[in-house]
Amino acid sequence: KSLEGELESGWSQPKKVEVNFPPAIPTGISLPTLDTDGVFEVRWVESVDATGYKLEIAKDEAFTKMVKSEETTELTYDVILSEEGEYWVRVKSLEGDLLESEWSNPRSIKIEFADEPVDPGKEEDPNLPITGGDGEKGGCFISGIELWKNKY
Repeated sequence: KSLEGELESGWSQPKKVEVNFPPAIPTGISLPTLDTDGVFEVRWVESVDATGYKLEIAKDEAFTKMVKSEETTELTYDVILSEEGEYWVRVKSLEGDLLESEWSNPRSIKIEFADEPVDPGKEEDPNLPITGGDGEKGGCFISGIELWKNKY
C-alpha cells in the first residue's frame, strides 16, 4: 500500500519473503599451545546449519600475515607447518555458497622444533641417554630412522 498525503492506494499482491540466518560461529576450538614437529590437529564443535568450515592460519593475531586458508566439511583439520614461530588459528562456519558465520576467537600455537636426531657419523655427547638394544649397543627406532650409540 502506498500513501501520498491523504490519498491511499490499494494493497499490493502478497509476496513470499525468505529470511536466512548465517550458521553459528564454531565453538570448542581445540589445538595444542606448543608443538615440537609442526604437525598438529585443529578440532571444533559442529555448528548448527553449517555445511562446511573455513580455517585460517596466520603469523599474527590480526591475520594480515596469512599462512593457510582452507575449507573442509570435517570437524578437524590436520596442519603441517615447516617454520618455527607463533601462529594463530581461527575457524568460521559456512552454509552453502552465500552464508557464513563470523570468525571464532583466534587461538595461538607455538612451534618449536625438537633437537635434531643423532647423526651416527658425528661425534656424540657421551652423556646422551639412549636405551634399549642388545647389550653392545643402545638404540631406538623412530619413524624409519635408526639411531645407535656405542657403549664404551
